[in-house]
Amino acid sequence: MEVLINPYKRTIGNMSRESIIRFQLVLHCYLNDISLTAGKLQCLTILGMDGKSDLTKFCEKLAEEKVFTSPDSSRNALDHMEDNKLIVKAGKYRKTIQLHPDMKIQTVGNIWVDIDMLCREVNTDN
Repeated sequence: MEVLINPYKRTIGNMSRESIIRFQLVLHCYLNDISLTAGKLQCLTILGMDGKSDLTKFCEKLAEEKVFTSPDSSRNALDHMEDNKLIVKAGKYRKTIQLHPDMKIQTVGNIWVDIDMLCREVNTDN
Protein backbone atom coordinates (compact mmCIF):
# COMPACT_ATOMS: atom_id res chain seq x y z
CA MET A 1 0.00 0.00 0.00
CA GLU A 2 1.44 3.33 -1.04
CA VAL A 3 0.83 6.42 1.04
CA LEU A 4 1.01 9.74 -0.71
CA ILE A 5 1.54 12.81 1.43
CA ASN A 6 1.36 16.32 0.08
CA PRO A 7 3.49 18.28 2.55
CA TYR A 8 2.96 21.94 3.25
CA LYS A 9 5.45 23.74 5.40
CA ARG A 10 5.50 27.39 6.21
CA THR A 11 7.94 29.22 8.43
CA ILE A 12 6.61 32.47 9.80
CA GLY A 13 9.66 33.73 11.68
CA ASN A 14 9.34 36.31 14.39
CA MET A 15 5.89 37.35 15.56
CA SER A 16 5.01 39.88 18.21
CA ARG A 17 4.05 38.52 21.61
CA GLU A 18 0.50 39.77 21.06
CA SER A 19 0.24 38.04 17.67
CA ILE A 20 1.52 34.69 18.88
CA ILE A 21 -0.85 34.73 21.87
CA ARG A 22 -3.73 35.57 19.51
CA PHE A 23 -2.68 32.78 17.12
CA GLN A 24 -2.68 30.21 19.94
CA LEU A 25 -6.13 31.37 21.07
CA VAL A 26 -7.58 31.17 17.55
CA LEU A 27 -6.08 27.72 17.03
CA HIS A 28 -7.42 26.45 20.38
CA CYS A 29 -10.91 27.75 19.62
CA TYR A 30 -10.86 26.36 16.07
CA LEU A 31 -9.73 22.89 17.17
CA ASN A 32 -12.36 22.84 19.95
CA ASP A 33 -15.18 24.27 17.80
CA ILE A 34 -15.58 27.36 19.99
CA SER A 35 -17.08 30.39 18.29
CA LEU A 36 -15.25 33.62 19.05
CA THR A 37 -16.13 37.20 18.17
CA ALA A 38 -13.44 39.75 17.38
CA GLY A 39 -14.16 41.47 20.70
CA LYS A 40 -13.79 38.27 22.70
CA LEU A 41 -10.58 37.41 20.87
CA GLN A 42 -9.17 40.86 21.65
CA CYS A 43 -10.28 40.48 25.27
CA LEU A 44 -8.54 37.09 25.63
CA THR A 45 -5.41 38.44 23.94
CA ILE A 46 -5.24 41.37 26.36
CA LEU A 47 -5.79 39.00 29.28
CA GLY A 48 -2.97 36.80 27.98
CA MET A 49 -0.70 39.82 27.76
CA ASP A 50 -1.66 41.11 31.22
CA GLY A 51 -1.73 37.76 33.05
CA LYS A 52 -3.80 37.39 36.21
CA SER A 53 -6.00 40.44 36.56
CA ASP A 54 -8.51 41.99 38.90
CA LEU A 55 -11.95 41.45 37.33
CA THR A 56 -13.30 44.96 37.94
CA LYS A 57 -10.17 46.76 36.73
CA PHE A 58 -9.94 44.48 33.68
CA CYS A 59 -13.58 45.15 32.71
CA GLU A 60 -12.94 48.90 33.03
CA LYS A 61 -9.81 48.57 30.88
CA LEU A 62 -11.76 46.74 28.15
CA ALA A 63 -14.36 49.51 28.12
CA GLU A 64 -11.67 52.23 28.03
CA GLU A 65 -9.93 50.51 25.09
CA LYS A 66 -13.35 50.18 23.39
CA VAL A 67 -13.15 46.40 23.16
CA PHE A 68 -16.66 46.38 24.66
CA THR A 69 -19.04 49.28 25.17
CA SER A 70 -19.10 49.21 28.98
CA PRO A 71 -17.68 47.37 31.99
CA ASP A 72 -21.01 45.51 32.23
CA SER A 73 -20.83 44.24 28.66
CA SER A 74 -17.20 43.24 29.35
CA ARG A 75 -18.33 41.26 32.39
CA ASN A 76 -21.09 39.55 30.37
CA ALA A 77 -18.59 38.53 27.68
CA LEU A 78 -16.21 37.20 30.34
CA ASP A 79 -19.07 35.13 31.82
CA HIS A 80 -19.64 33.52 28.40
CA MET A 81 -15.91 32.87 28.03
CA GLU A 82 -15.89 31.23 31.46
CA ASP A 83 -18.75 28.97 30.34
CA ASN A 84 -16.60 27.95 27.34
CA LYS A 85 -13.64 27.25 29.66
CA LEU A 86 -11.52 29.99 28.10
CA ILE A 87 -10.97 31.84 31.37
CA VAL A 88 -11.13 31.01 35.07
CA LYS A 89 -12.22 33.21 37.94
CA ALA A 90 -10.48 32.60 41.25
CA GLY A 91 -9.81 34.13 44.61
CA LYS A 92 -12.16 35.55 47.16
CA TYR A 93 -15.49 36.31 45.48
CA ARG A 94 -14.01 35.13 42.13
CA LYS A 95 -12.55 38.58 41.46
CA THR A 96 -9.29 37.44 39.83
CA ILE A 97 -9.34 36.23 36.23
CA GLN A 98 -6.83 34.57 33.92
CA LEU A 99 -6.73 32.44 30.80
CA HIS A 100 -7.85 28.89 31.54
CA PRO A 101 -4.69 26.87 32.29
CA ASP A 102 -6.09 23.80 30.48
CA MET A 103 -5.70 25.69 27.18
CA LYS A 104 -1.92 25.72 27.72
CA ILE A 105 -1.52 29.11 26.01
CA GLN A 106 2.08 30.28 26.31
CA THR A 107 2.22 33.97 27.15
CA VAL A 108 5.66 34.74 28.63
CA GLY A 109 9.27 34.20 27.66
CA ASN A 110 10.42 32.95 24.29
CA ILE A 111 7.47 31.19 22.65
CA TRP A 112 7.88 28.53 19.96
CA VAL A 113 4.72 27.15 18.38
CA ASP A 114 5.34 23.95 16.44
CA ILE A 115 2.28 22.28 14.93
CA ASP A 116 2.08 19.06 12.95
CA MET A 117 -1.27 18.06 11.44
CA LEU A 118 -2.28 15.26 9.12
CA CYS A 119 -5.40 14.74 7.09
CA ARG A 120 -5.50 11.07 6.23
CA GLU A 121 -7.51 10.25 3.16
CA VAL A 122 -9.00 6.77 3.13
CA ASN A 123 -9.01 5.01 -0.23
CA THR A 124 -12.29 3.15 -0.72
CA ASP A 125 -11.59 1.95 -4.28
CA ASN A 126 -10.74 -1.61 -3.19
